[in-house]
Amino acid sequence: MKPHRIRAVVLRHAYEVCRNANHLTYMVYWPVVNIAVWGFFTLYLRHGDRLQPGVLSCLLGAVILWGLFNAFQRDMAVGFLEELWSRNLVSLFASPLSVSEYVTGLIIVSLAKAMVGLIVESLIAWVFYNYDIFPMLPRLIPFILNLALFALTMGIVITGLIFRASFHPVRMTARNMRSS
Repeated sequence: MKPHRIRAVVLRHAYEVCRNANHLTYMVYWPVVNIAVWGFFTLYLRHGDRLQPGVLSCLLGAVILWGLFNAFQRDMAVGFLEELWSRNLVSLFASPLSVSEYVTGLIIVSLAKAMVGLIVESLIAWVFYNYDIFPMLPRLIPFILNLALFALTMGIVITGLIFRASFHPVRMTARNMRSS
């Protein structure tokens, strides 16, 4: 694997993030909405004394980690699909870029975008709901790595299924056409 090719993939996606408002929406807006909804829910539960304080903090922490998983998985799948939708996939693989270099670059970009969402959610939870996840982050690193690996796997599997379905459509035979 050549580092300059991986860097080129990272730069290509970084330019797209800067120019496309959808990426900024997924990185910032939806994490803010997510933590606001669950934060208000934890305030409601805290107000009615329905749950113990430890359970409430676990709930906000779980929402923050779920946001990391969701963002990483989505960005892995959508990053590849954007190449397919923009008809740039053939151009990429006509170059000397290998699949492992492309996937490595996409992992780096997806991880960076997911970390932006994690930081935004963590800051919102800290400022508005007095929940500080930052002291717990060193203990959560194994869980975060496990979530990231599972999200990576899910992103690749979903992309593979979409890719397979787009190139192997169901064939309609005369018998299938009569029954439908």
